[in-house]
Amino acid sequence: MDKIKERIYSSTPFRSFVLPDIDGPVCQLQGFTGSLRALFFSYLFERYKRSLIFLTSDDDSAERVRDDLELIAGKECVAFFPVIEMTPYSERAVNPSLLRLRLESLQKLLERDQTMVVTSAKALSQPVARADSFVQHQLYLKNGAQVHFDTLVKQLSTAGYERCDTVEDVGHFAVRGGIIDIYPWTSDDPVRIEFFGDQIESIRSFNIISQRSIESIPAVEILPLLPENGGDACLLDYLNGNTIIVIEDQKIILRKELELGADICKIIGTALSFRDNLTYLSFLNDNQDANLICFGMGEEGKMSRIFSPLFGGVFTYASSGEESQSASGQIALSGLKEIYRVLGV
Repeated sequence: MDKIKERIYSSTPFRSFVLPDIDGPVCQLQGFTGSLRALFFSYLFERYKRSLIFLTSDDDSAERVRDDLELIAGKECVAFFPVIEMTPYSERAVNPSLLRLRLESLQKLLERDQTMVVTSAKALSQPVARADSFVQHQLYLKNGAQVHFDTLVKQLSTAGYERCDTVEDVGHFAVRGGIIDIYPWTSDDPVRIEFFGDQIESIRSFNIISQRSIESIPAVEILPLLPENGGDACLLDYLNGNTIIVIEDQKIILRKELELGADICKIIGTALSFRDNLTYLSFLNDNQDANLICFGMGEEGKMSRIFSPLFGGVFTYASSGEESQSASGQIALSGLKEIYRVLGV
């Protein structure tokens, strides 16, 4: 795989790509199909040494990209943030495996300098717990540590774990004498923590069916499942300011804006070449049923700024004067009026 990557990464299309550095870069992939999407995503990750978010049209597409990325770059640096869906014919409202993937994604963004997260527009719009609250409710327990027993029991309840007589599913915990059984959301097996007073004497994983111990482990990380309904944060709040966002299709953004009831939708990016103007103008022409503002910023995007209203755009932006530009490539109002006068519009 390394030889294949090296050959592809050294090809002219990859080597000639330059990431725009305007207003927190957002890239749109064009002409990429199949596993080439993941290869390009991995290339950006390795070249720019920054975290990336890959926004796809739906979870099926996101899972395919995730699988390719794990093969190309390894599982450690890849996360999949799925949309939360109801589980039919189940006592649980939400599929636990989906919750685990979401929690693992949030944790990777917080603890790693670089992470590749693949998600869909719908998942991105779903609320999550605030990052500071998520960190505050995490627990890390290790052998020999001094932990107040009663306080830990309260902390587990506060972190979203359900107290039961016997641990039978993820998200459960049980207390018997000086023993706490807990099934963390991100663990393959539940763990049994034995105390001697307020000191952890042993931590062992155990079989959920037989309740028998599997093996001793040195420590366990317990991530919280905090209420998300009504939350005022989303996945983007977990990103640092240096994160690259890669969008599979501009229509993803347009559909989501329309779903949220936008009267006017805005699709604006950075034009890296003259040809990029045609991309924005074509998008306007193909979506005449939406009230849309769409053009490319930067010096290369001036044509799309000028012609966007003529291709169905609601309006374009102009600066009040030559020295008062608020964005790269913006044209002065007087100059824009003169262009329209010459064009006869």
